[in-house]
Amino acid sequence: MKAERVRVIDHKGKQIVFYDLSGLTGREILDPLVAGSRVVRSKPLSSVLTLVDASTLRIDLRGEGGAYDRAATDAIRGTLAGNAPYVKATAIVIGTGESKRIILEFLGRGGGRNFEPLDTVEQALDWLVTQ
Repeated sequence: MKAERVRVIDHKGKQIVFYDLSGLTGREILDPLVAGSRVVRSKPLSSVLTLVDASTLRIDLRGEGGAYDRAATDAIRGTLAGNAPYVKATAIVIGTGESKRIILEFLGRGGGRNFEPLDTVEQALDWLVTQ
């Protein structure tokens, strides 16, 4: 499990659940998402600030033979939707790929959450503490 990819950090007196998804592929993000859900869902409703570093995430939700992996996408959406009542705000560091931005925004909408896309972890942390 990739639990080490999820940790709670303090920034300017605010607790932020940090997901480090850098360097992973679509299906590989499931373990950290599930590990983070345990932390998120242990907090009061509408109280959690989350930061997702997807700056080098390799989006590929195709299964064997190159077919679209519906099960992986549904699992990701389900995890995000289950966390939604607990999350006050989410910042996501996406990097430069436009297709990456489109896919992550699609997954966010499908999971019932809005993501604030930002360019760096520092920008994301600073934005989160204003929410």
